[in-house]
Amino acid sequence: MHHLTITNMEGDKQLLEAQILYSVIVNPKWAADLIDLEEKDFDFYQNTFKAIKKLTEEKKEVDYGAVLSLTKEVKEVMLYALSNENYGFSIIPTKEIFDQRLSLLKELSIKSQIEKSYVNELDLAILEEKIRTLQVKGKSRWFTGEDLKNLAYEILKEKKEKDLIYHLALLDKFTGGIDKGQYVIVAGRPSVGKSAFLQFIGLKNAEKGKKVLFVSAEMSEEMIVKRILQTYQPETIPQTFNILVASSTPVIEKEIESKARDFDLILIDYIQLLKPAKKYIKDLYERVTEVSSDLKRIASRFSIPLICASQFSRKAEGKQPTMADLKESGALEQDADVIISLWKHKQDEELNLNKDITMVRIDLLKNRQGQTFNNSDTHIFKVAFNKKLFVFNDVENEIPADNN
Repeated sequence: MHHLTITNMEGDKQLLEAQILYSVIVNPKWAADLIDLEEKDFDFYQNTFKAIKKLTEEKKEVDYGAVLSLTKEVKEVMLYALSNENYGFSIIPTKEIFDQRLSLLKELSIKSQIEKSYVNELDLAILEEKIRTLQVKGKSRWFTGEDLKNLAYEILKEKKEKDLIYHLALLDKFTGGIDKGQYVIVAGRPSVGKSAFLQFIGLKNAEKGKKVLFVSAEMSEEMIVKRILQTYQPETIPQTFNILVASSTPVIEKEIESKARDFDLILIDYIQLLKPAKKYIKDLYERVTEVSSDLKRIASRFSIPLICASQFSRKAEGKQPTMADLKESGALEQDADVIISLWKHKQDEELNLNKDITMVRIDLLKNRQGQTFNNSDTHIFKVAFNKKLFVFNDVENEIPADNN
């Protein structure tokens, strides 16, 4: 007698659900083991699960006829579990295999719920706790502490491989990566590295096969390519990285439409140089307000994240910027889902001995879905910007010594 392995089943949740429910119908004494499962754990056969649970709670016999009287869906369950398409394996398992299948179904359900929810903090401990809260407390204990840790590691690994992320641990930890439809602003004074920062994020995600559109209202296509060649050999440039030189939001929107919404991420350099859909707006404040509104609408309409560079005003020169320093419009502060501040600290420059590397401080000024962070006397958050290669790297966050 052969059994369909747990590994095989993970690729076919429908089969896993069918065989668990079939096993309960032919072994009614196992129905009590479903107590730790919920309706949301089943994607394909919720009605059959509810019928079995109802019969169990009412202390009625669980058999095919009784379940059929409550839902005709059980016919499909039986046929799918027994179909030749399922490799001819026996679907009557031992109790040990049945318990393993229950645990696998719960694990897949937990992973699915986490993927569908906002996991803003990627700390392992926080993720483990989130997994615990998704477990249904019953007579069985689904996961040991080690199981939880392994599952959390697996989810983090899959998230990094599949999702759009900043590729800087500090930002990814607090934001949980880049979400669909987000409007993100990366602000800084001139020469801090805003354009390079956007280019870095775009190219790193393009390396994973994500389709990226880099829009520049300032640099020519030739200038952008020259920058990219500082990082990549011609043959290694990610093929999914696209460049558009444009200076108005209607042109950007038209480009997205012409590509059948075929982008995973759009980066725009930079907001103050763009023209809005409404023409003949001379007032700079009003123009930036309209541009910001257009960009937020585009992100929402196409469900594509937009990461846009923006200028801080002159008042932010030589000091730590705040959201109030965003240039020309309060709409930027209001519209954005995430605001990232890039700035330089005089002390970092004085201590730096490598002129190709500059330390850039990062503040997460706004994060609609989670926590923020700011540099302070007790915590320093920064990354290393290689001006020669146009790449950013994590550095260890510093906690200055107490001078008292």
